[in-house]
Amino acid sequence: MKKFLLFIGLISLGLNAQDIKGGIRIAPNMATFSSDVDNSSSGKVGYSIGYIETMNVNSQFALQGEISYTHISYEAKDSFMGQSEDKSTFSNNFLEIPIIAKYRINDDLAIGGGLQYCWGLGSSNDSGGLIDLSYDMDSIKIGARYYNGSKKIYSGNSLNNISLSIVYIMF
Repeated sequence: MKKFLLFIGLISLGLNAQDIKGGIRIAPNMATFSSDVDNSSSGKVGYSIGYIETMNVNSQFALQGEISYTHISYEAKDSFMGQSEDKSTFSNNFLEIPIIAKYRINDDLAIGGGLQYCWGLGSSNDSGGLIDLSYDMDSIKIGARYYNGSKKIYSGNSLNNISLSIVYIMF
């Protein structure tokens, strides 16, 4: 991790202030789970709010860092021998810190991938990979993201999270 942060720091030394854009990111999300074992969980709509910065490395590549508060929620159904089903709703709150390398397909459309660390606020920590797609307009960025967690947090299943976002670029 230290080497990665040093790498990011060295790249940012070569950037000019006009190559950095920052803003507020708001995103509804939907938690899903891997199918490592049988489960009857279903995601509920959650939300994420945070700060985002994109640093242009050149005309085609950029690095994006974020810090977000994220709330996810899901419902699990328990049954005994096919009889009654009890529903339980679970909620998790995370402080998410993703680092994304982005490739610009054209001036407005970019695709990226990266790593995300999720610090659990009252729940377990998680980390995993993500895929990000974004469309930039003047002061608005619209995005879609898929996160695949690595930790088994529900009945042997890892957390996946799908989100759609709107970013207001402040500078």
